[in-house]
Amino acid sequence: MSEQQQFWNGKFDREDHFYGTEPNAFIEAQSHLIAPEGRVLCLGEGEGRNALYLVKEGHDVVALDASDVGLRKAEALVKRHGHTLQTLHLDLSHWAPEPEAYDAIATSFLHLPYPLRKQVLDGCVQTLKPGGIFVGEFFSKAQLDFNSGGPKDAGLLYSTDEIAADLSGEPVEILQLEETLTHLNEGPGHQGEASVVHLIFKKV
Repeated sequence: MSEQQQFWNGKFDREDHFYGTEPNAFIEAQSHLIAPEGRVLCLGEGEGRNALYLVKEGHDVVALDASDVGLRKAEALVKRHGHTLQTLHLDLSHWAPEPEAYDAIATSFLHLPYPLRKQVLDGCVQTLKPGGIFVGEFFSKAQLDFNSGGPKDAGLLYSTDEIAADLSGEPVEILQLEETLTHLNEGPGHQGEASVVHLIFKKV
């Protein structure tokens, strides 16, 4: 079992959902950008809250996560609502992106060290179809000053400059890249004011 799998299994091995069952508010607000009945990849999907929302919106969703415990909970959550969910259990360091396979990618609070962060963003560009959309919300480095969730390691927190550098030279149009304050109400795991980075880009 990988270190990532062990860590997240420990987070998710509980009766309730650590980050709740409602979708991330930023992903929900931007979901209109996704093509109708699109094929959507949820990265670092955990217990399935974003996947459930997108499945209910009519999308064909694949949930990828390092935690088998989280993915089992995701499958059960979606099944309780009368839908099915395809899951991929793997660590992103071993991800081999399928070229031009998805209409959209959605992720919330996926925190990876460099250079894995850039490797995964490169993979996201590869696996999006032309015109495909990426929507993500991440904790910024300023989140170290808040107690609303997230890693306490600056190397796992993001800045807009780092993200812009990661995507430099990629065939993408950045539609939104900003650091902002938001209020989180996502289960026991994310509660209160937080500093986040919002990223939306389109593959061209």
